[in-house]
Amino acid sequence: KSIAVLMGYPQHARLVGRALKLVPKNLNIPCHRVVNCQGRLVPDWIEQKELLSREGILFTPKGYVDMKRFAWRFWD
Repeated sequence: KSIAVLMGYPQHARLVGRALKLVPKNLNIPCHRVVNCQGRLVPDWIEQKELLSREGILFTPKGYVDMKRFAWRFWD
């Protein structure tokens, strides 16, 4: 949702996901870092958790990103 807010479309968080899905792979955008506001990963993208783990991201017992520790706070 943070990216959607910055774009001026706070009610369109899913649009961000759709746009990232269309980014050509050769641009090397770190879209694996985008999770929902609860820290849930993209369904059926098994590699996402591995990529985040390699960057030192920790997960809750439910398998979500620990948003208290790792959420991007653009306003800080």
